[in-house]
Amino acid sequence: MVGLAQLHWRRVAFTGNSATGLKSTTLADLEALMKLADQYNLYLQLTLFSFDNFKTTANPNLAAIATDATARAALVANAVRPLARAAQASAYAKRVISWDVINEPEWAVSGAGVNGDQAFTPDTTCTTITQPQMATLLKDVVAGLRAESQALITIGNSAMKWKNAWMAVDQDFYTFHIYDWVQQYWPYNTSPAGYGISAKPVVMGEFPPAGFNNSAITYTTIMSSWYSNGYAGGLPWQDSSMVINFASFKAFADQHPCETRY
Repeated sequence: MVGLAQLHWRRVAFTGNSATGLKSTTLADLEALMKLADQYNLYLQLTLFSFDNFKTTANPNLAAIATDATARAALVANAVRPLARAAQASAYAKRVISWDVINEPEWAVSGAGVNGDQAFTPDTTCTTITQPQMATLLKDVVAGLRAESQALITIGNSAMKWKNAWMAVDQDFYTFHIYDWVQQYWPYNTSPAGYGISAKPVVMGEFPPAGFNNSAITYTTIMSSWYSNGYAGGLPWQDSSMVINFASFKAFADQHPCETRY
């Protein structure tokens, strides 16, 4: 499966903070992406938004939309639902296995944590909103996706430290990201049950492909631990600074061929 972020603002037409539709090539580009996925037998997790949309340089700023019921409704009606509708209507619809509503929303949230979680520590370059305000945005987007798409839905939580933040939002599986700064306090080799999560499957949605601690804890070790501990999967994240050992990916995949169907 390939995770892709995000529904960039350049793909959406706005009048002020009100979304008026998708740009002219957006749906054609989505179709081309799904066709490529079908050609190479890949499955896609499409990410709609990111905390980056809350950065002070973002225009419009998602914080202003999230806190305005009219603007939220326009975003869902004129951008989210048409995108989801097109994906569902495509001949390659099965290639979109899931929607990730937003990448790491916690970085744009301020205030106390939920149900015993630590307080949020937002990115200082973001315009922040409260947890209830973010949850309202996510619930509205999920409702729009449910109306148009049969694909699964999740939220890309940035760390297990905020594991309860979006439990009240309708998701089919939970997603958590994990890097060295996370795993030293919330170790990769603790099971979902060990973290008090049992209601739905858990996917680790971002982790360094070379492993933790300068590769001392390898990709194979991490994935084998998650497999044996009952996680539903792991999606390594690559940027230009990260090294990938594709042989280790293939070896694990060959050892554990696709065992789940949706």
